[in-house]
Amino acid sequence: MALFREGVILMCAWVLWSQTLQTATQRVAWSVPQAFNSKEICDERLAVTLDGLKASGWTTVGNKGAGSAIAPKSGNLMNLVCLPDTVDPRQPKQ
Repeated sequence: MALFREGVILMCAWVLWSQTLQTATQRVAWSVPQAFNSKEICDERLAVTLDGLKASGWTTVGNKGAGSAIAPKSGNLMNLVCLPDTVDPRQPKQ
């Protein structure tokens, strides 16, 4: 999406964030698998990712823009969310 402001074009990207919780260690890891030019494309990629996890035996839930998956044996949890590139969902570092 492009925003026009005083003759300048500002590009807005959408980022597919992935948060993984390893249940055995309670370790949380964040990653950014991909970024996209529109929210619609990000949402589509998120849905494809959840479908792939479900086909691999994960339990999945989700709707447009966000979803979660639980691994069948380990119980590890993966949360996926599409956010504008100006938003960082990670907690502040201490």
